[in-house]
Amino acid sequence: QTLPTPPLVHPLVIPSPPHQLSINSRRAANQATTARLVQCAESALLGVIAAQPNSAAVCAEACGGLGQLASVTSLRDLLSHPQPQLVTAPLHALTLHAGQHEVAAAVCWALRGLCTARDGRSADRLALLLQGGGREALMRAQKLHTRVCPPLRIFCTELLSALERET
Repeated sequence: QTLPTPPLVHPLVIPSPPHQLSINSRRAANQATTARLVQCAESALLGVIAAQPNSAAVCAEACGGLGQLASVTSLRDLLSHPQPQLVTAPLHALTLHAGQHEVAAAVCWALRGLCTARDGRSADRLALLLQGGGREALMRAQKLHTRVCPPLRIFCTELLSALERET
């Protein structure tokens, strides 16, 4: 007597009945999954910056990842960490690695996405940037690296202009 063989299903694939879920409920489930993924990525990136602040390469990669999240409006709106941490972690990396243009470019890209967005939180983030010595750090980065890294000039100019408008 042989037992019936179960159908082969990959362990990571969860079969779902295609007609039982409405389009709206699938969309809501996808949005919830996206939000969780963004929050996990954000936590990981901020954790890496906190764990390895003395590594310029690690800070550049982590700030670049934050820049990617912050540059997409639909993802930026899903960021969940407290405002100070989103601004102070990259700013601290910029202060520690002011001489590294890769870090400066990644930090300024992240801060540009976070602080110049037309959302309700950018003014608070700009205030945090100003309080944390962001103006001086941005001016120093601009002075040191704009010849080597032309996009940095754009990022710094936008951030410094936004800071001027806020003060």
